[in-house]
Amino acid sequence: MSAVTLSDLPAEVIYKIFSELDPGSLLTLGELDRYINRLALQVFFGATKGGTQLEKFPPPFQYSPQLLYHGLRMAIGLEQITRFEFCILDSPDAARRQLHFLRLRFQRLRALKVCCLWVKIQRPPDSKEKYVRDEIWRVNNRSGDSLILELQELMDVVVSKECEKFLIGIPSSNPLLPSRLSSSQIRAALLKHSMVGAPWRWAKSLALSLGSSNLNPTSTNTQGLELKDCTLCGLPFLGPNGIAFNLNLLERSANSIQRLELNTEGLTRSNTKLKALLSSLWNEIHLPNLKQFVLTTRTWLIPYSYLAWFLFRHQNLASIYIVNAAYPTIESTDLSNSVDIPLIPHHIHLPALNCIRCPVHITAWLLRKPHKLPPTLRHIHLNAYGHRIHLLYLGRTIRELRGNTMTQAGSLVLDANWWTYARNVSHQKDLDIFGPGKLPKLKVGKLVLILSPRPTSCSEIDATILADAFIYLIRHVFVVDEVEINPRSTGQHVLSNSRTMVRTIKRTFPTLQSVKCDCTFSC
Repeated sequence: MSAVTLSDLPAEVIYKIFSELDPGSLLTLGELDRYINRLALQVFFGATKGGTQLEKFPPPFQYSPQLLYHGLRMAIGLEQITRFEFCILDSPDAARRQLHFLRLRFQRLRALKVCCLWVKIQRPPDSKEKYVRDEIWRVNNRSGDSLILELQELMDVVVSKECEKFLIGIPSSNPLLPSRLSSSQIRAALLKHSMVGAPWRWAKSLALSLGSSNLNPTSTNTQGLELKDCTLCGLPFLGPNGIAFNLNLLERSANSIQRLELNTEGLTRSNTKLKALLSSLWNEIHLPNLKQFVLTTRTWLIPYSYLAWFLFRHQNLASIYIVNAAYPTIESTDLSNSVDIPLIPHHIHLPALNCIRCPVHITAWLLRKPHKLPPTLRHIHLNAYGHRIHLLYLGRTIRELRGNTMTQAGSLVLDANWWTYARNVSHQKDLDIFGPGKLPKLKVGKLVLILSPRPTSCSEIDATILADAFIYLIRHVFVVDEVEINPRSTGQHVLSNSRTMVRTIKRTFPTLQSVKCDCTFSC
């Protein structure tokens, strides 16, 4: 009769035994055989939905880096990981070593489908001496270039594994980017396929037909690549060849990518260089099957001509999300009763578009003729929070929507400075900011009004005055079924006595199906 081993015990008994061990002993015991390895790593990383198959590694982790890398090395050896999420927080040189470790282990994986990797660089120690600070910056910058090269090699390995979703970038709170944005790479991307002049004249002759494959200026050699969801935030664009590398990565996966997210915030303080970067990206990127595009940047720097060229080549887009990273400082001389929206004399036709979430000046530009959008949109989110000029842009956008009698929206979200609007309406100002009464009303299924904390300049505005402004807005501008009033941030309380406002709106519009307000705070 053979001896009974640990592997012969039921899995529930082994789990109970392993849960009493410290992490180091647990990993040591897991080296006995592959079956014990799987059970030990499940206890080490936490239970997964894969039964005895350890497949997912969601952060955060509670162990020291040495134990964590020991566990990762054992887990990757199983070659069964389908989803990997990891966050690196260290100096540039230490982060480079960690990326090198992951790259060597990833080469053994066979079933990887999702890879999400965040890299946050720790700030180096500061010094009062200028020469010490300069030396620290030079050393940090050299390490940063090596980090970018190691990151690019890791990205190559991940994409070659037929990964379907790939996220690489930095957290929004990253204090330091250890490399520079290459101006020469931006110029090379802009000059490779110049958008100005000839491409637009050639495109105009197509009469909005995208049947010709010549519209794509890049190669579509995508054999073996299945990347569908790609997110590039900050760090991958840096380094001496970061832009060229990422453009080549997108080119290799051009036929498979359906969702693309770019975040350019924090790359440079120069508005000129950032504007040139956006121009170069939109000039080069062409993904024939792109369905959703997400961009986070300083939206007042967006070059409309290059954005138009990008949208012209992506007529299958269903969702456009453009997030403003920050608002510019608007001087008082910029305030006027009219807003200047640039007119691009070329048609943009997006028949599949059903979701728009953009700042109002971009949406107003998209809605301006001769651009063509579908008459029925499932979701429109207009971000007009900021100075009074953003309310003017919001008014221009609503007027464009009302001007098309066929336009309908399933849900319309308006994020604006409603306190200022309520004060102006109470003083009989800006009554026609959303268009005169003779314009047809906009049909909306659900109207969502985003309310911010009350500014000090509107301290006299209470819930009653705000309700009167909303009633005026609904009565003269919209035909709605449901109304919601929500705070900008979840859990943020910005309004007292909201029940009075809800009752007033319900009493004025008895045909409304529902009126909700989630902005109350206790006085």
